[in-house]
Amino acid sequence: MPVWACAASAQASPAAAATAVTLTPATKQEGFTPIAGSVVTIGYTTLGTVAALVKVDARELHASDGTAARGLVVEVYQSQYHQESAFVDPDEIDELIRGIDALLAVQTNPTAFQQFEVRYTTKGALQLAAFNGPAVRGIRFMIQAGRGVPAQTDVNEKDFRAFRALIVAAQEKLRAP
Repeated sequence: MPVWACAASAQASPAAAATAVTLTPATKQEGFTPIAGSVVTIGYTTLGTVAALVKVDARELHASDGTAARGLVVEVYQSQYHQESAFVDPDEIDELIRGIDALLAVQTNPTAFQQFEVRYTTKGALQLAAFNGPAVRGIRFMIQAGRGVPAQTDVNEKDFRAFRALIVAAQEKLRAP
């Protein structure tokens, strides 16, 4: 089992659930807090899904008090009972695309060990990885979202490239006026 799967299992334990922690907002979307009495407008475009398990949206939030935030949202559906979201600010998308490209460039095990993981993480708890394992033929890619008990799925290279295309489409949407 990849290390990221073990970490998620450990986070889902009853002991972990009993100790609730308030997380500091890591992105502008998470920190978007208009004053009470404000009217909030949320605009979003769903750019697509990957393997019916990962959805990418471009999103914009505006409040009548003048506060605003833009970015993308990645939702991961681990099961019908567990889904989580990760938020990515526009200024982080170029680096995210470079991170995806670096993971796609992994074609063989870069370590001297039998199993490996190569990871990339955003501020808003989107974690991506290229990995292998004893039950995995070739290299697979993990997409994980969420800051509490994250949801994760693994996809093949074709689906990971489709995920990259959705991120690029979101970036283009967010750059448009």
